[in-house]
Amino acid sequence: MKLSNQLPKWFLLLACGCAPLHAQMPPQPQISFTAGSSGTWNADWDGVAERTYFVQYSLDLTSWAYAPLMRHGTGIQNCGVQTENAPKFFIRLKYLDDPAVNTLVKARLADFDGDGIPNAVEIEYGSGSDPF
Repeated sequence: MKLSNQLPKWFLLLACGCAPLHAQMPPQPQISFTAGSSGTWNADWDGVAERTYFVQYSLDLTSWAYAPLMRHGTGIQNCGVQTENAPKFFIRLKYLDDPAVNTLVKARLADFDGDGIPNAVEIEYGSGSDPF
C-alpha cells in the first residue's frame, strides 16, 4: 500500500474525544507536525475552550501510552515528542470537554474517570493509569 493511501486512515487517529450530550462543542482543529532536532517532532494544535487535552503515542497503532503532559483551553497548544528515531511513530489527542473544568489547574486536580486518582497523578507523575 502506498503511503498516500494510508494518510487518511492515519490522520483519522489524530483527534478523538468525548463531550457531554447536552453540549455542542466545536470540532477539534487538526494537529500540525514539524520536525524538531535529533529525532524529535513538534505537535501543535489550536485549543478549544473548556477542553482538556491528553497526548497519546504509539509505535504500532496497537499499544498506546500517554505522554506525561496535559494541556487545556484556547490558544496554540503544543508538545515536543522524542521518537528515538523509531521507523514509525503515531500521535493522537484524547480530550474531554467539561464546562466545570475551566483551567489547567482544575483539569490536573479533576478525576475524569472517578477512580480516586487525580488526572495529574495518572498522567504527569507516571502512575501508568488511564485518566478515562
